[in-house]
Amino acid sequence: MAMGAARRSFSSLRHRNYRLYFGGHLFSTIGAWAQRMAMGWLVWQLTGEEKVLGLVGALGAAPMTFLAIFGGLIAERFERRNIILFTQSTAAIMPALVAILLIFYPQSVTVSLLMLMVLIHGTVMAFDVPARQAFVVEMVGKEDLPNAVALNSLTFNLSRTVGPAVGGVLLFLFGAAACFLANAASYFLLVAALLMMKLPRMSLAQQRGARMRHPLGGFYYVVNRRHIGIALILVTAMSIFAWPLINIMPSLATRHFGQGLSASLNAAPAEGRTDQSPRAGTANHAQPEQPGQALPTTEAAEPDMAATPMEQTPGGLSAEQQSEAVDAKATAAAQAELSTKDEKRYTLIMSLFGFGAFSGAMTMAYVGRSKRRKPLIFLGISLYAAGVIGFTSTTNLLLAAVPLVLTGAGMLISLVAISSFIQMTVSDRFRGRVMGLYTFFFVGMMPAGSLVIGWLASWLGPARAIQVNLVAVLAVTVIVALLWLGADGDPRQNKAAGL
Repeated sequence: MAMGAARRSFSSLRHRNYRLYFGGHLFSTIGAWAQRMAMGWLVWQLTGEEKVLGLVGALGAAPMTFLAIFGGLIAERFERRNIILFTQSTAAIMPALVAILLIFYPQSVTVSLLMLMVLIHGTVMAFDVPARQAFVVEMVGKEDLPNAVALNSLTFNLSRTVGPAVGGVLLFLFGAAACFLANAASYFLLVAALLMMKLPRMSLAQQRGARMRHPLGGFYYVVNRRHIGIALILVTAMSIFAWPLINIMPSLATRHFGQGLSASLNAAPAEGRTDQSPRAGTANHAQPEQPGQALPTTEAAEPDMAATPMEQTPGGLSAEQQSEAVDAKATAAAQAELSTKDEKRYTLIMSLFGFGAFSGAMTMAYVGRSKRRKPLIFLGISLYAAGVIGFTSTTNLLLAAVPLVLTGAGMLISLVAISSFIQMTVSDRFRGRVMGLYTFFFVGMMPAGSLVIGWLASWLGPARAIQVNLVAVLAVTVIVALLWLGADGDPRQNKAAGL
């Protein structure tokens, strides 16, 4: 029975091409999540502002807003494997460059540079994501497509569990540069897997036919297929109000779950505080710099007693200066201890959320061939809501552990169910353009969500901001349920959707 369940959960792996893709994609996304963790922590240490965290997340997804639809059209006009080979190779350049700068010229790494990096990466991904989503059916066929969609999410969320853990170890032992370097190397594992595949080439007739297709044909198709259009409404709501909570996890670790430690540090003497600066290869335990400043140098700042207006005794420091120096060292030590504990909480939060997402993806892989997608969508959103209410209602991370797992599981169950519903419903002729629209609504709307949650978190705090967004998700879910009831009563829409 266990073997039967395993075969059912991993049925798409019987295809050699997909096995190659699965392995390469797994390592590539582990590297991406290791870098994402380091990126969030680096930006937080440079600025200490939730709004900047939200802005960085917005810039990473902004190109999807303008280019994803064209990315879907490109995915129909050219061989998808070649598109992915180009995008994956290009995406490795910026992480490698930032890693080199962090190692040899740490002062040159600013928030502005990191923003430029995520903007370039987002532009590349606007063409990569639609091609990868449309490429799945070429590797596994229609029968195993739902299982492959679930396994893609499983890969993504296994890497979300493993990636932050790997990133945390690399960040703690070697610093952010190691995370960026590991991500740059991981892209070429997927490139190698793609080169090893055996796929039929796109015929000249297919290429000519694809080039005649209208760029806005995906919109017309979705308008006439109400089931798909309604699903995209829900995808948009999840993109704006649910997914961006990941961007403020560093703030959640420090401001929500670290309230007690923060209060004790604030009670410490304020005079003579010094910043501890990171080595180029170690995590930054300094007080946050202002946005746009370069990374601090490798030497820890010491109190400049010669610069003080106090008079020194012939024998050395005065008693008041000695007291200030002791206070400064004690405060710096407290800051370093608090920053280390914040790092551990952040890693734990991301790992719990990632484990939940992994569990949700495994669940969807097991039920992959089930045609009842809508109940799974609403089940996932219910689990997500229960988890959010749970972990935002306590500052005790131990009590929040199970709710964080539920949040990750619910989010992935709902998103995988929506994605596989669309993939199974759409016609092959419109697959690239519809998946471009899916990318536009899911990833392209994230900039708005990142800005909203960043602003709300700076105003209300991270926990309240997530709660406000949850209300919006539930409101849209109710509207979608009512719209689907209306579409279900229309035989023409049911036939068009294959229901």
